[in-house]
Amino acid sequence: MARRPWLGTACLWFAAAICAQAALAGNIPGIDTVHFRTFATGQGLSQATARAIAQDRAGFIWVGTQDGLNRFDGYEFHVYKTDRDDPWSLSQNHVWALAADPDGSLWVGTQAGGLNHYDPRLDRFSVYRSKAGDPHAIGSNHVTALLLDRDGRLWVANSAGRLQWFDRAEQRFDDTPIGMNAGLRMVRSLLQGADGRIWIGARDGLWRIEPDGTDLREFRIEGQSADVYALAPASNGDVWIGTAEQGLYRVNADGSVLQHYRRNDDAAENALHDNEIRALLADRDGKLWIAGNSRGLAQFDPTSAHLSRYGHDPAMESSVAGNRLAALMRGRDGELFVGSWANGFSVQNPRTEVFTRVGSVAGDPRTLPTKLALTVWGEPDGTLWVGVL
Repeated sequence: MARRPWLGTACLWFAAAICAQAALAGNIPGIDTVHFRTFATGQGLSQATARAIAQDRAGFIWVGTQDGLNRFDGYEFHVYKTDRDDPWSLSQNHVWALAADPDGSLWVGTQAGGLNHYDPRLDRFSVYRSKAGDPHAIGSNHVTALLLDRDGRLWVANSAGRLQWFDRAEQRFDDTPIGMNAGLRMVRSLLQGADGRIWIGARDGLWRIEPDGTDLREFRIEGQSADVYALAPASNGDVWIGTAEQGLYRVNADGSVLQHYRRNDDAAENALHDNEIRALLADRDGKLWIAGNSRGLAQFDPTSAHLSRYGHDPAMESSVAGNRLAALMRGRDGELFVGSWANGFSVQNPRTEVFTRVGSVAGDPRTLPTKLALTVWGEPDGTLWVGVL
């Protein structure tokens, strides 16, 4: 029998992904309250680059690497790899995307082996590969993004420029109307709106599709195909869109631009601080946190149109860790976690608006093993995962 996942305060770090068990009780007195233990290839991880992380219904942590799929129970790793003599093994060792299904199974997108579906009852994988001439096969063996919507439907994006959804009853893939020549090359973000529609943020623009896989629409923002990095829900069913170079947009359910915010050196102080947006986080009160690629963090209040900046100050220990940011996450007890590209991640106390900086200190195993924090994700029990390089 498998061990019960995550007993105690087991913590995990994988060269490209770490977990810290923080006491998220409304404040963090200092860095000494957040301790890190390192797990890498020497502790059983199959390969040091963790590209995708997910937690299944049973509580197991799954880690997709460039050389195998890892299941971690808080104590040890179980590694799944391709076995040519086993037709039920993982189809390819380079894992690109993961999606935990509410039924307890796991979907695994690979770089060249198609889509895998792991059945925990049988401990085996079913594989879906591209087949020439079969319109209901997966469109490409390179799966770039996965989304399970609120109805349990699996959306699959692939490198061939096709977006599909999986029909569980028929065990087949149905194409959305996007086709092969719509210009969609790399999906970076997927969001299900309040009305159930799926928003698609990609290198070549913004799309929206009905939840039944019909009526795909492309939205050209101000006559251009925006390079979309991040999506977040706004009030009234609107959507916030963070772009690579064009700043921040708010669009309504029809894709019409309601507001466009750009950085302008000659503008008022509350103008957008950074046109290169890497992450967005919408709070319940409607305010929006914006992580920039060069000018730090900001909080935007759409009601007053006021922007509060939280930049890095080398002389102020309680300032945000850096100005090149990559990830945002709201903790269970209200803490704001900010991942940076070169200086670790910061935790903000919502009552004091003070940032506690968590970074890398040479020779101290309790700190981050590297300063490059790319993503942050929190679990319901307070466990904090930080993706690093």
